[in-house]
Amino acid sequence: MNKKKFLEKITESLEKGTPTSVEDLFTQVPDTPDNLDAIKYLSIQESEYATGVGVNDGVLASSLINTLEDAPMPAVIKLRYPRLTEKEWASILRYCTLVLCALERKKQDG
Repeated sequence: MNKKKFLEKITESLEKGTPTSVEDLFTQVPDTPDNLDAIKYLSIQESEYATGVGVNDGVLASSLINTLEDAPMPAVIKLRYPRLTEKEWASILRYCTLVLCALERKKQDG
């Protein structure tokens, strides 16, 4: 599948919405950590760049995941998924960054 088709499928999926809310997922998935109160949807006043999913100190999740793109695959991932390549790992991180960016709204200048 070429990149354009792939992005069209992802966009179509996002536009259809999810069958359950994120809040429902947090409460239904048994291994969800109890410290999720550190994650929230940042407002314009809380983030210098945009609104979006982030942590209480104003750092956007997309920025955190984007930073990981520059790091080698963690050892724990290599152990759990020994056939996963660095290229595949980088692709997954890029996809996660793009999905998180899709949930953001950039500040307007002026």
